[in-house]
Amino acid sequence: MTLTGRRPVERTARRGYVTAAVLAVVGVAGAGVWGGVVVLDRLDAPSAFVRAVPGEAVELDAGEYVLYVEGTTPGALGAVSVTAPDGGPVDLGPVADLRYDVPADLVGGRDDVLGTGVGRLEAEEPGLYALATEEAVPDDVRLAVGEDVARAGLRALLTPAAVAVLTLVTALALAARTAHRSSSTGPEAGR
Repeated sequence: MTLTGRRPVERTARRGYVTAAVLAVVGVAGAGVWGGVVVLDRLDAPSAFVRAVPGEAVELDAGEYVLYVEGTTPGALGAVSVTAPDGGPVDLGPVADLRYDVPADLVGGRDDVLGTGVGRLEAEEPGLYALATEEAVPDDVRLAVGEDVARAGLRALLTPAAVAVLTLVTALALAARTAHRSSSTGPEAGR
């Protein structure tokens, strides 16, 4: 009688634990794949940056951007400045250590070209923003204007990470509920 009485509880408990494990594995694996796709997409983001050689102007919409120097020797440029469409200077704010590999298809197949953040700028109005450097520019150096690659990458990874955490918490809650039910309906519960 005891064996027969415990069997449904054990099956129910087993089902609960298996469901919790499957939920955790599928949720975390799915979030991992999603995060991988997001990372690959973010690695390609610099392809969409606006580029110019120093002395040229770039068309920008209103918003916040980061100014990058792309080349094998970005430090050789000295100070970089930006002029707004109205002719006034644009203040460049500080940026963290931002670097990215410039997509090889943009630099003749080379894989040694880096983009290095040199300043954060606020484009208050849409228009042409002139980019200039203090020193002469080597032929292989360009300026690029685009999003903050680190901040955009972190923002993009937040949703998959939240899904992974939520899935794990749900799976743990299901396992705890299963353990509680099996302990309260087991043969010792009536004693």
